[in-house]
Amino acid sequence: MVEWDIYNIGTKAIVLRVNMGGTWTFFDSEGNVIADPVAYFDAFESEDDIYQNITFGLTPQASGSYDPDDWQVDGDYLYYVGDPLEAGDFVTLSMTVTLDGELTGNEYMKAEYELSGVVEAVQASNGAPEAVWGTES
Repeated sequence: MVEWDIYNIGTKAIVLRVNMGGTWTFFDSEGNVIADPVAYFDAFESEDDIYQNITFGLTPQASGSYDPDDWQVDGDYLYYVGDPLEAGDFVTLSMTVTLDGELTGNEYMKAEYELSGVVEAVQASNGAPEAVWGTES
């Protein structure tokens, strides 16, 4: 499980979305990198075979302060659909990343996966989400 706290350090309430992805790096038996890793950022809609074995899921926090229903996948993005995030507040994104054993062959034995993401935020008012993202999320 991985968790990120996303803070609004601005002065206006915001809505936000996240694009998750990562990088596989493969090594030969001597520990040398086989090929330069390539970052991939469409984790939720992956059609690339190298990423078909990864599943991203939302998980609740033990404290109960996190609601997975506040997040919604739409295409390549994970939108925060809870109340707009007020200035000075934060929201936690809690996820699991799992590998499908049947789709993960021996070529992954010495491989490394680095998970990363990009957070985009826009002002919650004055129609900004629709103007910038083409959605009211």
